Amino acid sequence: EEARNLRAVVGQLEDVATTCRRMNTEACDLAENGRFTEALNRWQQCVDLSYSPHCDGVTDSWRGQVHEQKAQVLLEMHHDFDAVRDARKAVELAPSWGTGWLTLGRALVGFGELVDASRALEKARECGCDEAEEDLAMIRGLLDKTDDLARNGKLVAVNDRAVNMHEAFWK
Repeated sequence: EEARNLRAVVGQLEDVATTCRRMNTEACDLAENGRFTEALNRWQQCVDLSYSPHCDGVTDSWRGQVHEQKAQVLLEMHHDFDAVRDARKAVELAPSWGTGWLTLGRALVGFGELVDASRALEKARECGCDEAEEDLAMIRGLLDKTDDLARNGKLVAVNDRAVNMHEAFWK
């Protein structure tokens, strides 16, 4: 009787990798339902758990995908800096995954880093991500417009970021 109960309890337990995958699925469901903060918290728990010493079967590539999902939600929330941070972690963990580079490029655009965004999107394209082409065309257009504004004295570069030059506030 006791052995049967013990087998039943052990059968109900899931290993850490399975728990991580379940938590990732839960986070995706939360994000799809607009519950972004809860999704981010669940993904963070998932990432933290995935680094535990008892977590076999979770790869860096998988962790990169989780960071990329976090970055997408952070972009949706307009938390561009945090999105860049998680997207960078995604491509660090999964450097040949085009979708990670695409998300990094989009996050960098949101953060105003057009040149770096262009580089990330080029890398996405090299990794076989066809979606990057449209984003690259948009960035090229923005960079051309930035160059035109700079030539006309309406824009200045500060720390490699384009800043609009408006009339002085006191005029």
